Amino acid sequence: MQQVVPCPRCQGQGLVYMTRCATCRGQQYIERDEPLTLTIPQGVEEGMVLRVPGYGQPSREPGGLPGDLFVVLRIAPDPRFERRGIDLWQEVTLPVEDGVLGTTVAVPTVHAPVPLTIPAGIQPGTVVCLRQYGLPEFGSERRGDMYVRVQLQIPAHLSPAERAAYEQLRALKVGPAPRVTTAPAGPPAGPPVARASGGLQGWLARWWERIDTTIRQWLR
Repeated sequence: MQQVVPCPRCQGQGLVYMTRCATCRGQQYIERDEPLTLTIPQGVEEGMVLRVPGYGQPSREPGGLPGDLFVVLRIAPDPRFERRGIDLWQEVTLPVEDGVLGTTVAVPTVHAPVPLTIPAGIQPGTVVCLRQYGLPEFGSERRGDMYVRVQLQIPAHLSPAERAAYEQLRALKVGPAPRVTTAPAGPPAGPPVARASGGLQGWLARWWERIDTTIRQWLR
């Protein structure tokens, strides 16, 4: 860091034996680069300010103490996670077959990857929680959680063998195509007409038809 300190040659007086100090050119102070190591406590968040006593501007009063240095913290984003307070969120994309059958995947955390069991039949967008794999809370022993949102990847291109497998799977789910049968023709319009066969009933029927014909002729 760059710090403003009293000129070591003239002791901040600006003069050496009544002559303007050549080191500070009479300004009484000089700037110098000084390494400063800061201890960042766990759980700090974006915008927090750390106070470092004695590393500010020098006092204008003779023999006075220098001021303090205030450091504003900026948190660099991590491409693996999304931070929400002390909780972390991430997304994992699985092949369709892993979502259907279930699997175990290694998901990253702030320390090391941990195994995550994906249950069979998980739906896209389902969120799985890993307890206490988030960030520590500032000034507390509490720790956040890791939330993993599961997505399924639909293949855009299939090999002939993969297409055949998916078609077979669809046939198993849908079942065989229904058989189409032709319905029998309906009964003829009008009341049914009884047709007599041979024997006595046939003779009576023929006799009645002759009488009916004779009566119709008389009525003409």
